[in-house]
This record gives sequence, C-alpha cells and structure tokens, in this order.
Amino acid sequence: MINCTSHPEEWPTALHLLEFTHNNRQHADRQKIPFELMFGESPIALSLTFENTKFPAIEDRMKTLIKNREEALAAHEPARSCMADRQKSTFIPFRKGEKVWLDSRNMKT
Repeated sequence: MINCTSHPEEWPTALHLLEFTHNNRQHADRQKIPFELMFGESPIALSLTFENTKFPAIEDRMKTLIKNREEALAAHEPARSCMADRQKSTFIPFRKGEKVWLDSRNMKT
C-alpha cells in the first residue's frame, strides 16, 4: 500500500513486486504459501550471485512437473474407465429372499 500512497504514478511498475510479495506470504486460510501450492517450493526473494543453488534449472523443473502431471492423468484413466464400465454393466443386484450359489473355496471357517 505504501507504493500506492507515496508514489501513485509509479505503482503500475511495481505490480510484479507486489504480486510476488502477495504470493510469497502465508495466508490465514492455508498452511502453505501460494507458490508452494502451485510449484512445490518457495522462491527466494533476493537474487543470488552464486552459480550453484539448491533449485534445479527451469527446464528440469518443467520436465518434472510435466512428467508428474502426465503420470497423474494416466493413473486417473483406469479409474475413469472402470467407473464407466460399471455403468454399462449388466449386473443385477440380488434381492432379499433369492437363492444364490456361494463358492466357499476362499472362506476360512
């Protein structure tokens, strides 16, 4: 808010910093900050002058995110297919009083 009140003519150029600050802070209704929810980690607010950091290169990070998303979608496909097959099934549930044949081979008595 200081940017808006102190220098109202400059606030449009500071929007990216304001957005970064907002997304890098914990909110009252969540345990994690928005960056952690979206990308899995919190970015460092200050630029680093070191060549090596604990963060992977952006290409590696994007490959990992894409791979994880594809695996999640692939895991959902069999479940979706199984649920769709259940709707097409010709299974008729038993009614109370009907006689049924029970196979007791796998039952322990």
